[in-house]
Formats: sequence, C-alpha cells, structure tokens
Amino acid sequence: KILVSFTFVHEMVHWMQGEATVKYANIKGLYNSYWLNEGGANFAAMMGQAHIYNLPFSRIRTYIATYGPCIFSSDSLKLTDYIRNIGQKNNCGAYYSGYLWSEYLVATTGDIGSLVNLAKQQSKVDSEVVWDPNKPDEYEQKRLAVSLKYQYGIEFEAFVRGAESYAKNASEKLRIWIQANPQYWPRNP
Repeated sequence: KILVSFTFVHEMVHWMQGEATVKYANIKGLYNSYWLNEGGANFAAMMGQAHIYNLPFSRIRTYIATYGPCIFSSDSLKLTDYIRNIGQKNNCGAYYSGYLWSEYLVATTGDIGSLVNLAKQQSKVDSEVVWDPNKPDEYEQKRLAVSLKYQYGIEFEAFVRGAESYAKNASEKLRIWIQANPQYWPRNP
C-alpha cells in the first residue's frame, strides 16, 4: 500500500510541477531540471507518506533505500549531468541523488515550495539567458542558476557543491543504516 500511495503522490507532484510551470512561467511542460522534477517528486511523496501513515519523516525517509544499488554505488554523480532528461538509463541520478539534492534544496531554502517555485523566475531567465538550440544543456543549467539566484539568493556553484556533498554524506549514512537493518525494507509501517 505504501508503494501505491507513494506512486500516486509522486505523480500528483508532477502535475503540480506542470501547473506551476504554466502559472508562473506561462509555458507548457516542466520548468524544473530533471533531477528536481523526479527527485523533488520523490521527496514530496515521502513527505506525503509520513503524513498519510502518521510516521516520523525520519522513518519514511529510509524508504529511499529501495534504490539500494544507488546507495552502494561508488559512482560520484554530478548534479549537472541531470539537468535535462535525455533518456539517461541510470535512475540513481534523477530519482535517488535527485531526491537527496531536492532534500538539500528544501533544507537550504526552508521552503517546501522550492520544489515548484523556481518557475516564478522565468522573466529573469528570459532577460538574462539566450536560448541556443545547439546548446540545450547550457540553457537549462543557466536557467536553473538564474532561478536559484533570484528566487532564493543561492549561487549555483555553491549550491551544486553543497548538494553533492550532502548526497555523498547522506548516502554513506544510509549505507551504514541498511547494513545494520537488512530486513527493514519492504515492510509496511
């Protein structure tokens, strides 16, 4: 039942992301970077599960352990590699590390709305970033940088360093936790 409700909330967050894009940026599609779309939807779904099942978020948060291979991977994933969905086969970047990067974004901003609010900065993006159809990744990265700067006063490079460091440390703690609790997942609360 947790996986069904998790999936439902995850998909509802995508709907909210799309609505925020239309409302704030007046464009169709999803405004956020790929990692923030998928990782943010996972983060919000976990928040929803904590509420639905009346459990501490710290307990629900451990369900990210369903991405077990990602936790035990030695790959150092880079946030900038998951700015745009270009059909990457690796779920670790968008869904697992993206979850941790989204968690870091919410903690850094103090705003759960940061999962959708970056779209409010489209007018600043339009005035500062030039679209080049030959460089879509560069455009998306600059859009994220400008949006973070004007929405939350966050400098992009500092955010990337902080988010990647946070994900690395959180993964190490999850690895230790999983090794100490090998039978925990997938048990219902």
